[in-house]
Amino acid sequence: GGVTWAEQTVNSGIVALLIGTVPLWVVLVDALRPGGRWPGWQGLFGVLLGVLGIFILVNPWSSGTGFKLDLLGAAVVLLAAASWAAGSVYSRSASLPKSPLMGTSLEMLVGGGALLLLGTITGEWSRVIWVSISTKSILGLLYLIVFGSLIGYATYTWLLRVAPTSLVSTYAYVNPLIAILLGNLLAQEPVTSQIVFAAAVIIGAVFLINSAHTPQVKMEPAFVAVEQ
Repeated sequence: GGVTWAEQTVNSGIVALLIGTVPLWVVLVDALRPGGRWPGWQGLFGVLLGVLGIFILVNPWSSGTGFKLDLLGAAVVLLAAASWAAGSVYSRSASLPKSPLMGTSLEMLVGGGALLLLGTITGEWSRVIWVSISTKSILGLLYLIVFGSLIGYATYTWLLRVAPTSLVSTYAYVNPLIAILLGNLLAQEPVTSQIVFAAAVIIGAVFLINSAHTPQVKMEPAFVAVEQ
């Protein structure tokens, strides 16, 4: 929900980059929870490096470099990433269905239902102009349903069973790069040296954390829609 709301003001590539910080938040949440474990030096260095990368991306000097970022939108995305991490850590001890597909389906149904209720309460139905919905928007929605959710999630849950978690979690390096590239190619979103440098720092931090001996948490991927 936070990602969807933030993409009204934040480029999709930047959203994917910020969502890519989920492994950083997993380490922090697991360390701060009751009975949690603090990471080793490599994991701690990765967290600090990730924070530096976020600061480079959302720093207040951005307006002077030709790159402007909506700070509220970025904060909401970071909150979404932290919330996702908290749920991932909690899922390690929670009572979940034996079938990964059933668990994923329940997650998406409950999340979708909650957002539908929230949208109704805030009066979004009255702001929908049905005749103005473009064919491109409908095709984008269908793409996210089929490839982003059905195929993407099913493939991920299958990979978790047949491949090491450390290998599967490398999506955290690939997703932001693909989103930045597609955002530039399909929506003409800017790619500045600041974005490239911040991406390198954040992805490097995630690599350090994933390669360290941190708790193995099955983190599901965050699929980000390229802005229309």
